[in-house]
Amino acid sequence: MIQKSGLELSYHDHEDLLAFLIETAWRLSLKYEPGRGSTKNFAGWATTNLRLGVIEWQRKRFGRTHWKFRDSTYERKRPTIVSLDDDSGDDRMGEALGGGGLDDDGDRVGDQLRLLSARGRAPARYEDEIRKRLPPDAA
Repeated sequence: MIQKSGLELSYHDHEDLLAFLIETAWRLSLKYEPGRGSTKNFAGWATTNLRLGVIEWQRKRFGRTHWKFRDSTYERKRPTIVSLDDDSGDDRMGEALGGGGLDDDGDRVGDQLRLLSARGRAPARYEDEIRKRLPPDAA
């Protein structure tokens, strides 16, 4: 069943799908009623349902990417995974951040900490700003 599906799976995905299909076949054996439906034996009925089980497993494992509605089709691209640790690829998080972290040059750490401190203060009142601009003997 797995070979006929044409899926290119890793060893672990192959084993996971196999376990899923064995579990599904067991559940189907508990539901089977001879003579009911279009198939005459359990093998034909199970084969049809196990083919659907492969699709169900794929959707659970990889997510659904293709929907068809009456006259329209929607296809979702799979998300790309960006490594936060490895700078060897094209999709690097460091480029998006543009550096500027606290682990950069020692001179910049103090500047960044001062900016964070200034952000934490309460905003000045309008009257206080006016008093600062007046000469000392005018107040």
